Amino acid sequence: MQRVGLLWNAADSSLALALDAAALRQEAIAHNLANVETPRYRRFDVVYEEALRAQQAERERRKVDVVRTHPAHLPVAGGKPVQPVLVRDTTSLVRNDRSNVDIEREMVALSKNTLFYQTVTTVLGTRFAALRTAISEGRR
Repeated sequence: MQRVGLLWNAADSSLALALDAAALRQEAIAHNLANVETPRYRRFDVVYEEALRAQQAERERRKVDVVRTHPAHLPVAGGKPVQPVLVRDTTSLVRNDRSNVDIEREMVALSKNTLFYQTVTTVLGTRFAALRTAISEGRR
């Protein structure tokens, strides 16, 4: 669901979806680490950034010039928001027991996901701090 309004815009919705992707990826990594010794276990991954890049490339390819005849007209935004998707990685084999969980790879993914989550929460926090300042200081 995309919520857009005076205080919540399309960028905020994208940031909320990015947080959803980070939370889903955290669950997948935790699940992979919990099953690192399980024979024939296939790791899970989350597809989000790739789908976001593909959507952006498609928007660039289909770019339509929209003429705004009045400055109060809202710019045209297109497409549905990209949802994070949980997928099972069946393409690689790492160990002899046919499991493809590499603990070092999962730890790198965990660190990367943590940095991604912190970055998105920092951006959202900055936006909400600006809104708080506008609300509390706007009448002065």
